[in-house]
Amino acid sequence: MNIIDRPLAGLTRHPSNSRTHAASQIAQIAASIERFGFTVPIVIDEAGTVLAGHGRLAAAELLKMRTVPCVAVDGLTDDAKRAYLIADNKIASNAGWDEDLLAIELAGLKDAGFDMGLTGFAEHELAELFGGRAPRPVRGATELDPADYDNFAHTCPKCGFEFNDD
Repeated sequence: MNIIDRPLAGLTRHPSNSRTHAASQIAQIAASIERFGFTVPIVIDEAGTVLAGHGRLAAAELLKMRTVPCVAVDGLTDDAKRAYLIADNKIASNAGWDEDLLAIELAGLKDAGFDMGLTGFAEHELAELFGGRAPRPVRGATELDPADYDNFAHTCPKCGFEFNDD
């Protein structure tokens, strides 16, 4: 796989892209690119038409970038390109979260003073994840100690074990 820098002016949005991006999400992508770099290239066909990465392209335009990293795929039929455009977005959205591990990781980032906005989670999502409470510190990334939480109560979604503050 060759990653090549391509000028933004040479890229074209695919006319059949059905995925939408709100301005707030484009701003999140732009903030992520500024903080972490352009870590996921845009996928284009041999003509420079975007097959995956329309949001990253919009964020690059917002950031007034001149070039972006791209991966060019050759030899796909028009139908295969249209299917890939859908599959790339839908397959990613089919993923879930290990909410226990996610809570631990987010709490650790918050305790470290990391900008929580860069995680992509909105304030209300973080509050919902923590049951209306702000994340509390944890002792270690692999250990969850109920003493670190106020009114800690949780049922493991996998095994059904009930944790509580008794």
